[in-house]
Amino acid sequence: MGWSTIDADAFLAVAGDLLRQDLVAHAPLLSELGFLAAQRVAGAAFGVWSDAADRVGAAYVVAPGHPVLLSRLPDGGAPVDDLVVGLPWEVDVRDLPVVERRLSGRGFTTREGGALRLHRLADGARPEPASVDPRGRARIAGEPDRALLARWYAELLAGLDDDATELSFLVDEPLDQGGAVLWEVDGVPVAVAVRTRVVAGVTKITAAWSPFEPRYADAAFVAACRAARESATTVVAVDRPGADDRLLRRVGFEAVARRVLVVGEG
Repeated sequence: MGWSTIDADAFLAVAGDLLRQDLVAHAPLLSELGFLAAQRVAGAAFGVWSDAADRVGAAYVVAPGHPVLLSRLPDGGAPVDDLVVGLPWEVDVRDLPVVERRLSGRGFTTREGGALRLHRLADGARPEPASVDPRGRARIAGEPDRALLARWYAELLAGLDDDATELSFLVDEPLDQGGAVLWEVDGVPVAVAVRTRVVAGVTKITAAWSPFEPRYADAAFVAACRAARESATTVVAVDRPGADDRLLRRVGFEAVARRVLVVGEG
């Protein structure tokens, strides 16, 4: 009973049933797992919590320099009591009250440090990038595009505050598994979006970016969603609460989960 750490290769086999109970809420854990396992990132950690009957009731994934990603918690939140990995933790908003109460009982003072909305692409949705930019076309990026992706995503990350995303997550990992989609106009790349490695049938579309026009980034995003349909059963997109989600809704996404960052104070 309690927490135990396991390696990346065993994590999905041990925690898979738990994570599949709510694939969208657990998409951040699954996408991080796919990257960390494939790239063999040093210092990554994976944990599972089991009850007295040896049933897995909670899990976490943490990459170096990133918040701990916690799964949904069992009723009562007992796993919080003996979890020794430090804050910040990213938790499902439905578990926030019990997490705050349990941490308070351990003498921690906490605050919310931000939130994410998770959207799921409806099963019947058929994303059409030409509806955003009829002049362009999509192409899966390959090794010859590496320098372009590295330059573009370095520019994107340089303009973001307090973002711990590694360039390898946006360049090396998508190129390794065909997950980077370029949008081209007249044969010239003008935007890119990437999807995470498919784990448990789930992929996340992220980092749509154009150094030229926002509509090109939107077209790349929609094209990546369309491509993801070919390999994933659950396609997820993430934004911030209150963000303009008109494109997401037009493509066929619906918001179904929310995660919150719990930060320690003092």
